[in-house]
Amino acid sequence: MRNFLNNLIAITTMIVCDILCLIAAFWLAVSIRGIIGLYFVIPTLTTNDFMLYVISNWWIVPLYIGLFWIQGLYSLHQPFWQEARKLVNAIALAALLVYSIVSLGQIDLYVSRILFVLHPLILFALVPIIRRLIKSLLYSLGYWKREIIEVRVDTDHTLEPSFTRNTFIGYDIVASKEFSINSDGIAHIVDKANAMKTKFRTDTILLIVKDFSSPQIAELVERLYFVSSHILIVPELMDLDMLNANVYHLMYENLFVFDINKGLSNPLNKAIKRLIDMFLSIIGIIVFSPVLLFLAVKVYLTDGFPIFVDFHERFGLKGKEFIFFKFRSMRKQKYSNENLDLVLDYIKNDPQKREMWEKYQKLENDPKDPRILRGMNLIRRTSIDELAQLFNVLKGDMSIVGPRPFMLRERPLIGDYFDRILAAKPGVTDLWTVSGRDSLSFEQRLKMGTWYIQNWSLWLDLIIIVKTVQQVISYFFKWSRKSEKA
Repeated sequence: MRNFLNNLIAITTMIVCDILCLIAAFWLAVSIRGIIGLYFVIPTLTTNDFMLYVISNWWIVPLYIGLFWIQGLYSLHQPFWQEARKLVNAIALAALLVYSIVSLGQIDLYVSRILFVLHPLILFALVPIIRRLIKSLLYSLGYWKREIIEVRVDTDHTLEPSFTRNTFIGYDIVASKEFSINSDGIAHIVDKANAMKTKFRTDTILLIVKDFSSPQIAELVERLYFVSSHILIVPELMDLDMLNANVYHLMYENLFVFDINKGLSNPLNKAIKRLIDMFLSIIGIIVFSPVLLFLAVKVYLTDGFPIFVDFHERFGLKGKEFIFFKFRSMRKQKYSNENLDLVLDYIKNDPQKREMWEKYQKLENDPKDPRILRGMNLIRRTSIDELAQLFNVLKGDMSIVGPRPFMLRERPLIGDYFDRILAAKPGVTDLWTVSGRDSLSFEQRLKMGTWYIQNWSLWLDLIIIVKTVQQVISYFFKWSRKSEKA
């Protein structure tokens, strides 16, 4: 009964918030339309009272809410970006239906085509952000929190840290126990799982298994099905990249087929990605032109020419070398490996720094790094010096998103990954950059780069771009707080 009431409160709250988002988006659309009207000649609205538009077009609200419901957006517990993708799809479909109804039904009263274009565009950003805030609040209040028990079979892997970090999903592991399928037996595991479920008054079992193909595991899942109303199964397929895979079930053979989609090998996908790169790089160069000019002047006044890093070739697509544009934040080099020699000399008597260099090929946050110019630490930390790579993107050497380009001297470290990680254009930002690059090894960087190529999609690119912007903003806030304390 308690779980039912909590779910009812959570669902009702989300529906109310979605309705408020729909109304707020209408108000913003009317306001933006008014601003557009200051610069362009557009038809005058019947009235400037946006509530008349909301009331007159009331049927839009149940249309959106109904599509959200069909997509499982009020019941399914799923990660933020997966839900955001469903929200975008549902909003796009709803907008298409609304526009079709207005056009085919020749509805003219309190209707503006511009409003019906602006409205979904605002919703794309507004609804996911508000939902993230609301679900986090509901979780902290105990309403969007589904208590589950975890049963681990022949593995010590647990999802407890993952669910603790991702409260948006709404799962809370209240008990966890490891079993051995051979030593404990299926009947014993089922009995213990049932006892745990009864003790903690939950109806959900999370089953984590090492060997998903085992007939014993199949029987265990079947037995648990009849003692629990909800089962989550996590097979340990950690090294199998299946983000974009389609799963088919062969009923009579009782087999699953994973159809791996190689997105970046599709010529159409490459063309779309290139068009997006060109558009974003041109917009980026225009928008950030004051910043680009500031950086160029700062480098010149600090250490003269050259403005960009010298001796800075990188590996590009299929191993082709290209000149990598990056605002210089380190001292000039008389020869290509001068700064590398400085680093090796600097770390030779410091085992801790030497270990960091060997593992990460970086000396992050070291104020005594002999290579860095005065006043360039913040610029390096926020990666603003990377904005010069927008010119590389425009040239076609790089993409906005892709594995970060590797230096020529890193060829021996890349090893067998060379052909795989250079199967796509390097990017201005990548998965490694937004996943805590300071704490990840060079090997992990290579794995993340190949994972990105195997699982590429436009949606994944969008996620990485958004996370990159969040990261840069957070670095600025951290720096400003440190400055205030100083």
